Amino acid sequence: MKRSYYYYLLFLTPILLSSCSIANSYHFPRQEVHFLKNKQEGNISGSVDLNSNTLGLDVNGAYAFSNSGFLTGGFNVYSTASQLAIFKHLGPVDDDGYNNDDVGFDLSGVSGRFGLGTYRNFGRVGYLEVSGEVEMAFNSLEANQPVVNQLKSEWNYNPFSLECNFAVGGNKPNIGIAFAMNVKYVNFGELVPFYYYGGRDQIEINDYVRANIYITPSFCLRAGSGPVKGLFNVGFCAPITEDFEGEPVFKLSAGVAYVFGRKISKEEKEERKARRMDRENM
Repeated sequence: MKRSYYYYLLFLTPILLSSCSIANSYHFPRQEVHFLKNKQEGNISGSVDLNSNTLGLDVNGAYAFSNSGFLTGGFNVYSTASQLAIFKHLGPVDDDGYNNDDVGFDLSGVSGRFGLGTYRNFGRVGYLEVSGEVEMAFNSLEANQPVVNQLKSEWNYNPFSLECNFAVGGNKPNIGIAFAMNVKYVNFGELVPFYYYGGRDQIEINDYVRANIYITPSFCLRAGSGPVKGLFNVGFCAPITEDFEGEPVFKLSAGVAYVFGRKISKEEKEERKARRMDRENM
């Protein structure tokens, strides 16, 4: 008898896990690593970032006011990817014309952030960066099916967040590579949907959240031979508070950055000279 319960549990567990989802009530901007080298160096970048279900356009920059400190800031605009024209009608559609992926919540909004950080170059190429930022967002979260246990189906709220960024890696003129960690506290300002069950014709909200803490490990790459460099980031974000353990948010972004004011050190000049001589002798 006990064995039969065990098999029932194995059969039902995937169904139970798939029946409850997390509302995409927040968009996480790209993890920033600036790969600074010296005072008066700065960068301006633009990127497209994907958060599992939401797609954003991000503009940010940084300026080193000393050989160890910098200012940073950015702006982000985002929307649920399935709501954008390029992604519409891509989901599976049943015989009645119902889009099976169109169940849940649609998020749209804008956010701005400002921060202060410190950086250090060590060894030949070692790099360390630590920063803190504050962020303010203006969000609209709307259920795309009727909500059966709530009088309203749209939430307009202004999340405020505090975050700490840590990155360690390598920093060379043509390439920067880092493993980064972001810890963010988000206060939504009011109760917003968190867990929900999405059926064919309706949504049932199971839980709400007012504030949460998220952790984001990621891999960051910046590469290019001139002042214009390509950017690539990949990672995931997960809530770490005990009451809101859930599926992580996959994060992917790509873009370009313009770097100005970077000085070439004596060691880097000698390395470039040696490479040039090697090419000439080949």
